[in-house]
Amino acid sequence: MSIDLQTLRLVPPFSGLSDGALSKLRNIAYTCFREAGESILTEGSTEQPVFYVLSGHVRIFRTHKRGRSQNMNHLGCGKSFNIPSAFANDRSA
Repeated sequence: MSIDLQTLRLVPPFSGLSDGALSKLRNIAYTCFREAGESILTEGSTEQPVFYVLSGHVRIFRTHKRGRSQNMNHLGCGKSFNIPSAFANDRSA
């Protein structure tokens, strides 16, 4: 789903950008909605987007081989995650 400029302005790193810069960002940004308990990413995933929580909350956890879950973080509105993964690979080649 496409994202509007006003929503992008709510994301702290983008709040001071010009309309032109936000429009360019809007061309590659999108919103997605998840139901409670639905996964967004799994460890080792090759997806590399940066996520910003616009509403609700996200629980980040690791599941061990024996099935036990370990909570790693709990994020609410305005928080971001997956930032290191998004910038980890050199895409200039």
